[in-house]
Amino acid sequence: MIFYQFFLEILSNFYDLLLPVIFVSLKYSLGIILIFIGVLFLLNLRGIYFKRKAIRLDQKNNYLKKTRLILGSIYIILGFGIIFDYLIYLLIWIFHPFKSLILAIIENLIENFYSLSELIHPFIALGSFVAILQYFLSLFYFVNNRTVINKPHKSAYVLFCSILEIVLFGFECLPYFLL
Repeated sequence: MIFYQFFLEILSNFYDLLLPVIFVSLKYSLGIILIFIGVLFLLNLRGIYFKRKAIRLDQKNNYLKKTRLILGSIYIILGFGIIFDYLIYLLIWIFHPFKSLILAIIENLIENFYSLSELIHPFIALGSFVAILQYFLSLFYFVNNRTVINKPHKSAYVLFCSILEIVLFGFECLPYFLL
C-alpha cells in the first residue's frame, strides 16, 4: 500500500511536469498538420484546374471537384481552430456528454476510479489524439487515393478503424490541449 501511494505521487509529479509540454506540442503539431493538408488539397485543386485549362476539356470532363475545395477549406479552418483554441472549446461543448467507452468500462469495474484515473487518463488522451489524427489523415488519403496509395480499400479500412478508435477513446485529448 505504501509503495502504491509512493508510485502515485511520483507519477503525479511526473505528469504535472511533462503532460503540459507533451499536449501543447501535440496541439500545435496537429494544427500545423491540418493546415498543411488543407494547403495540399488546395494546391492539388489548382493543379487540376491548370491541367484542365491547358488541355481545354469541355464541361462534361470537368475534373475540378468541389470536394477538394471544401475539404481544403475545412482542414485549414480546423487547423487554425485548434491552434487558437476556439474549435477546442466548441468540440468540448459538443462532445462533453459522451464518455469514451474505455473510461466507462473502467469506471464500472473499479471502485477506486479517481486514483486510477490520474494514471490512465493521459494515456487514453494520447490514444484519442492518435485516433483523431488517423481519421484526418485517412480521409486525406481516401480523397487522394489515385496518387498517394495503391489500394483505396485499405484507406477505407483505416478510416473505419479510426472511427472505431474514436468511439473507444472518445475526445479525451481535447481538455489537455487547453493546458
